[in-house]
Amino acid sequence: MSDLINIKKMSLAWLDDSKNDSEDDINNQEYLRTLDNEFKMLKSRPEYDEYMKTQPADARISLIVNGKLGQEIVPDIHSSTQIINIYVYCMDKVKHEKWAKNYDKVFNGIIIFPNRNNFILLGQRCFDRF
Repeated sequence: MSDLINIKKMSLAWLDDSKNDSEDDINNQEYLRTLDNEFKMLKSRPEYDEYMKTQPADARISLIVNGKLGQEIVPDIHSSTQIINIYVYCMDKVKHEKWAKNYDKVFNGIIIFPNRNNFILLGQRCFDRF
């Protein structure tokens, strides 16, 4: 029974302030919903802040964030006990690895997009860590 309770507390959120209504983005969001029916797509820092206020203190959240926004937000959220790992996706891995290496919750560094196979692996990794 405790495993069932723990699974309920796990969730996946994607924070991306860029326009994400392309066919690939929509497909990626649909894929993530197959992994977590409570998957949350967040489009701004204020929206992220409001979402986090609604989460229980013992929530376990895997966060996917774009490189630019990740660079801004990770230093502020890294110590949150609710965030258990962070995945940064970007098109410039070298640039974002420089800052991300300072945060141990940025799991396995940086994911390069737009590679659908990388996105599928990313979704699987989010739940493998729980």
